[in-house]
Amino acid sequence: ERVEILLGRLAGTMALMTLVLLALTAAGLLYIIRGVSPDAADESLKAREPLFGIIAFKNTTSEAKGDNVGREWEYRGYISGPTQGPTGLVTPQAVWTYPTVPAYLGSRDKVQAEFTFDIYRTTKGFENRGVGIGLVMTTRNYDAEELRKAREKNPGLSPDQIAADHGYFQPAGSVTFFDYSTGSVEVPGGLFANAQKGDPQKPALTVTVTCKESTQYVGMARYDFYFRADDARVGAQPLRFAGNFFLASFALWLRLLLVISVTLVMSTELSTVISLLMGMVLMMLAHVQEFVRELVEGKSAGGGPLENIKRIIDNSVAAKPLEDTALNTLIQQSDKVVRELLGGLARFLPEVDRLAYYPEYVGNGFAIGGGDLAGNAIVTIFYILPWLLLGYHLLRWREVAGPT
Repeated sequence: ERVEILLGRLAGTMALMTLVLLALTAAGLLYIIRGVSPDAADESLKAREPLFGIIAFKNTTSEAKGDNVGREWEYRGYISGPTQGPTGLVTPQAVWTYPTVPAYLGSRDKVQAEFTFDIYRTTKGFENRGVGIGLVMTTRNYDAEELRKAREKNPGLSPDQIAADHGYFQPAGSVTFFDYSTGSVEVPGGLFANAQKGDPQKPALTVTVTCKESTQYVGMARYDFYFRADDARVGAQPLRFAGNFFLASFALWLRLLLVISVTLVMSTELSTVISLLMGMVLMMLAHVQEFVRELVEGKSAGGGPLENIKRIIDNSVAAKPLEDTALNTLIQQSDKVVRELLGGLARFLPEVDRLAYYPEYVGNGFAIGGGDLAGNAIVTIFYILPWLLLGYHLLRWREVAGPT
């Protein structure tokens, strides 16, 4: 049967590539674990389960993005130290809100909070000294007046008691962190137990970060601060890291399945070399889908593909409009046709970027979500099914040699 020919080729090729991938994954894992230093193991040889909040900025130029310090990569927003405003001293803040927090965190003695902020220095500062930040955590049950009265009544209240009874925690002193390193703070589990009480319409937990140094800026994004849903006290976790490593390898297996399925279908009508080249072009375009969409929508700098080629030949800048000549008009009109063709092609491009970022999770020591990976696997399989159906019909339209 023709369907057996198609599926047999796919199963045989994938079985061979699966064995190769398993061998390479095992060898790579052994190489990493064997050669990693103890400090690196404590930092990355684990599978963190982060609990992320929603970030917003206060007393900055933008509530969504904070202050802009002029860096080209605008992933992080920045806050400065206290500044003098028209009405007095103003303190910029970055605030993370957690609508809910897991109840099991309240049963722990300590929960670790980790952060990887960025430093933008306006002065040299001090050698081998980080930047100080203020860190305050409050639950929806926090009442400043009630806490003040409780402290007056009992000055010996411990931070754990305050966190459990009043929903407030602030680390003793200023928290110092360094660029390109992960800082951490141990938070009483009672704070999360307190967050389970109260009005569920209010955010369960709020984390406020401020910069303590007036001549420095601290940069942060949503995923730069998180609580560890897993137990952070166990240190390096080689077994959890190994499982995470194989999950990333499974994402690579899905990409292999995608490439092999598409090129296999093309090979039912095209030669092997042409099928390979067509598959390579399809995957390359899939990796630059955002740029392709900008071309299709006419948002790319310098106009369409043909217009950009002419600009390269003429050595003209992208912002300068083309002269009103017959050749330039022909080029711009031709670009409209090219955009339509690219728009049709873009509809067939796979979402390979969904499977490309998992190695970064493993390298930074974060657990790959099983639900996220399963969802991407389903999307990949549903993308492949129409290709296999096309391959089946292409084979039906061809003559296939009989057994004799």
